[in-house]
Amino acid sequence: MLRKKATHLISQTFEREINKMEIYTDEQWTKDRTFSAEVGQEVTEQIYNNLLNCMPPLRLPRETAKRVDMPIYGGFLMGEPNSHDNEGMLYLAFGMTEKAGEKHYYYLGLSHVR
Repeated sequence: MLRKKATHLISQTFEREINKMEIYTDEQWTKDRTFSAEVGQEVTEQIYNNLLNCMPPLRLPRETAKRVDMPIYGGFLMGEPNSHDNEGMLYLAFGMTEKAGEKHYYYLGLSHVR
């Protein structure tokens, strides 16, 4: 019971932190054409759809979707690698959730294809 309460409090705290971040916009992205959203930051629907449709997307791994500790109902890895590490290629990951009947889109960080 105590563990469940602690997990719930952590989830609420993380969601409050996410809600404090401003939405990452096209204007921010086009300043220097470097995608610099923070992990867990909301992005505009236009950014989400542009990155989804620019190349064939890859499946979003379940463990990547769990990073933001909120229900992710859809998502993808951008079809082109962003970088790599000793485990292989890393891809930009994005997820979508729904709150009060509205869709919200989030940057989930870098992820390997699993």
